[in-house]
Amino acid sequence: MPQFSFGQIYSAKSILGVLACAGLFLISSPKAISQTFYGSIVGTVSDSTGAIIPGASVTLTNLGTSDKRTMVSTDSGSYRFVNLVPGKYRVEVEQSGFKRFSREPVVVEVESTVRIDVALEVGELSQTVEVQGELTPLLQPDTSSLGQVVESRKVTEMPLNGRNPLALVALVPGVVPQGSKQDSSTGNPTGTNIFAWGNFQIGGGQANQSATYIDGGSVHVNYLNLLALVPTQDAIQEFKVQTNNLGPEFGRFAGGVINLTTKSGTNTFHGSAYEFLRSKVLNANDFFNNASGISRPPFTQNQFGANAGGRIMRDKLFWFGSYEGYRQRRGQSYLLTVPIPAFRNGDFSDLRDASGNLIPIYDPLTTCGRLGNPACARDAQGNEIITRQQFPGNIVPAQRLDPTAKILANFWAPPNLPGQPFTHINNFATNASVGGDNDQSNVRLDYNASDKQRIFGRYTHWTNLSLAIDPYKTGICQDRCEETFTTQQFVFGDTYSFSPTTILDVRLNYLRFHYDRAPKSLGIDLTTFGLPATLNSQVAWKHIPTVVPQGFDAIWGTEGTGSGIFARNDNYGFMPSLTQIKGRHTLKLGGEIRRLTHNYAQSNIPSGRFNFNNLITSANPFSPGSSGSGFASFVLGYGTDGNVVTPSFTAAQQIYRALYLGDTFQVSKKLTLNLGVRYDLQGPWSERFDRIDILLPTAENPLAGPTGLPLRGRLGLVKSSDWESRNPVDMSKKMFNPRFGFAYRLGDKTVVRGGYGLFWLPSDVKWNDSPNNNIINTISTPWVATLDGGLTPFDRLSNPFPTGIVQPPGRDPSFQQTLLGKGISAVVTSSPYSYAQQWNFNIQRELPDGTLIDAAYAGSRGVHLPAHTQNLNQLPDQYLSLGAALQDQVPNPFSGLITSGTLAAPTVARGQLLRPFPQYTGVAIDEVTNRNSIYHSLQVKLEKRLRGGGTILASYTVAKLISDTDTLTGWLEASSSTGWGDSNSNNLRAERSLVGFDVPQRFVLSYVLDLPFGKGQKYGNGASGVGG
Repeated sequence: MPQFSFGQIYSAKSILGVLACAGLFLISSPKAISQTFYGSIVGTVSDSTGAIIPGASVTLTNLGTSDKRTMVSTDSGSYRFVNLVPGKYRVEVEQSGFKRFSREPVVVEVESTVRIDVALEVGELSQTVEVQGELTPLLQPDTSSLGQVVESRKVTEMPLNGRNPLALVALVPGVVPQGSKQDSSTGNPTGTNIFAWGNFQIGGGQANQSATYIDGGSVHVNYLNLLALVPTQDAIQEFKVQTNNLGPEFGRFAGGVINLTTKSGTNTFHGSAYEFLRSKVLNANDFFNNASGISRPPFTQNQFGANAGGRIMRDKLFWFGSYEGYRQRRGQSYLLTVPIPAFRNGDFSDLRDASGNLIPIYDPLTTCGRLGNPACARDAQGNEIITRQQFPGNIVPAQRLDPTAKILANFWAPPNLPGQPFTHINNFATNASVGGDNDQSNVRLDYNASDKQRIFGRYTHWTNLSLAIDPYKTGICQDRCEETFTTQQFVFGDTYSFSPTTILDVRLNYLRFHYDRAPKSLGIDLTTFGLPATLNSQVAWKHIPTVVPQGFDAIWGTEGTGSGIFARNDNYGFMPSLTQIKGRHTLKLGGEIRRLTHNYAQSNIPSGRFNFNNLITSANPFSPGSSGSGFASFVLGYGTDGNVVTPSFTAAQQIYRALYLGDTFQVSKKLTLNLGVRYDLQGPWSERFDRIDILLPTAENPLAGPTGLPLRGRLGLVKSSDWESRNPVDMSKKMFNPRFGFAYRLGDKTVVRGGYGLFWLPSDVKWNDSPNNNIINTISTPWVATLDGGLTPFDRLSNPFPTGIVQPPGRDPSFQQTLLGKGISAVVTSSPYSYAQQWNFNIQRELPDGTLIDAAYAGSRGVHLPAHTQNLNQLPDQYLSLGAALQDQVPNPFSGLITSGTLAAPTVARGQLLRPFPQYTGVAIDEVTNRNSIYHSLQVKLEKRLRGGGTILASYTVAKLISDTDTLTGWLEASSSTGWGDSNSNNLRAERSLVGFDVPQRFVLSYVLDLPFGKGQKYGNGASGVGG
């Protein structure tokens, strides 16, 4: 059986190891282009009459580093500077017979193109026309994609609770942040679920299907496309969110792309230090705490850090570094229902409904017609009338109490409130201690090796501790106990200009994500709870068993008590590109190779989950009425169902390759075409030891011969006679991504834009396809609590698995026999790949004062989208009319052939034999790609930049999103809108509806404005010291 240690399963690589691996990867990889954070400056040189001027000398200077580039205008009078680091520049133009032209600052932003057209005046070169302080145009007349830059000042100065710069993504039209208050995508990452960090719905794509880059390096790993690095606010220079119809440089996403660039040093030293402290002093208590008599919860949040940058060698070598720490300790308020002492001792004489009526408790061992009891009476139609005897006084005799239940009953906190009249509901209130620690360091170097070569490198180290959420203070955690993670990223970039019109850019990226989650009760002896000693050596790891009685399951039911995760993920990326400017064409050829590894194991219930409802102690489980109690069932040890999930540690990987060609074609002064195509090779999952299964729904089942029944359906293995490949599906070689866009200038202040693009989704968004989720690697052993729908109990809580716990079979030849009688699921080899289509039509108008008004229609369509699971073993509708007769026990044709579970007994429920695959309790397709979506939106924004540096951005989106699947990470949503299956697999058409995260209208207003006080302002301009 697998054994796990919650420590350093694989130690984090040293920086030297990272550099060595990156260098080896660069040398061994073929030349293939990178996702870029660069911007461009383009324009046309003409005289005062509008006649073009070819051969003019155009010089571009970075005002921060003094880096210079020079080129001459083409025969059409145009010039184009590409691969520019975001920042402030000076544009200078010279031509004999004309006055020299100079304009600064020209602000270049990430992934943006600035057009500076120059009209030279007749005169001497010794004369200069200087343009200073003029705002850089916001109009985008040379690109067709939709998006928005969140510029430096907004990133730095916007007040963000938790200082998460990705919260500013929500300012952009077409973006919908998702998640509950506890797991918000806009808060500080500490204490949240890790998948909350990228939980944005962009442009109609599902949340967590977008792509994020920092300095051109991907920060995603193939753990459900997890965004594994959230930068600190003071480390980011600016970023751009692109929401529709991106160029061919980008692939492997469905919604949009978030492209961030970090700060770098300049010739001038700059730095800052800060501390933000919040406490409960100014916090008000909430209504429920006041009503419960609970004091104001503790709250202390301390966020502190420093950053600095400057030069090492003037105009040559620059540095920047930052550190930020985050400490939070707070009380999270809970109002819960816990069992009163009498219930824990089996005394239910005060079990009442809201009207004060006694709720009777019945003895399941007295069910008529079973267990040697007298036969049941029958109604006029001949159906049994199920009856039981009530426990005298509504009290379970002490000798009937389950020994394990008696011990576990003490893991609920005792009541500290009277609760609601009669029912005792909401009889416990507390402030649970939550929070954690977060530390991030960044170091960046920029080197101007020559006037042709520029090199940069950045290293980020991020660690986090999230404290356990334990309201009862007994180790019963909500969602999870303590968890830690460490992320490291190294990005290296080298830009070499062979000439002003031919530029090579090479990017290396390495990211490692190290994540552990562990129970507070890890390693506890299971005999402490009265369980058999043999279980200690059979479970993956030991923890307090998870018991979930109906009505008392608010914390236990989240499965946080035993939840453990071991994740080690690597992202190796190599991304070269070559840009060449030829006349009216700017051609870009590039590619990407990405190796993604996923070493992983998870179980939330490795020592068991045991469910209890009122049916087993009701008067009649098929018609319980107001009788029975889930907690009474619990103290008896008679449950509904449950299971133990036992994982193996898997070592999986995916390899992604892509080539692309793009052309920005300046057809005329007014018309620009953005043309491109990308070719993807999405490598499917593979596993180091080939432990991957596939579903063969039409293959003959091994039990067909012994039973003489026409049984179909079984699992197969990769690299076997069933499937020769090491991958569960064939890699598609038809993944072409066409991209087309246009931008047409109606005048100097108005542009009409539009475009279309196709984008293939990353295959790692299909979570259940990951090898760690294959049943041969992570297997469930069912608790057979009843065989007949709750009429009689079977295995008791104190000995839940008398035949032992099934271990993951891997590639063991006995795996078919091991899985018989259980629920199976796997991918089918014919699953098509998922893709999205995007299109837009957009009008931009720049007003005389520099205000930009932008109105766009944006649409998208998802095709072959994944649904986590689709049930193939649902009872056919024609048998539903049998009603309670479906639970009738009939001879089991599999008895003696299946060794564990409900199908190992001599009898079986009639309904089981009527299922399509009766030899299994469940059969499902994992990540079935037969779903679709459609999205339409109107996106309007108004943007204005003020001469003093202030900004105003207002965005309004009207949208509708319809689909027959939903968000990948439904557990993050407050409404828990997404399950892992369909409500009715026999009628998939009924699944099509507005999605749970559809937001029909959304308006966002943001601004950064200078007050008219202090140095350089209207009032107090001459002040000095603190006032200045």
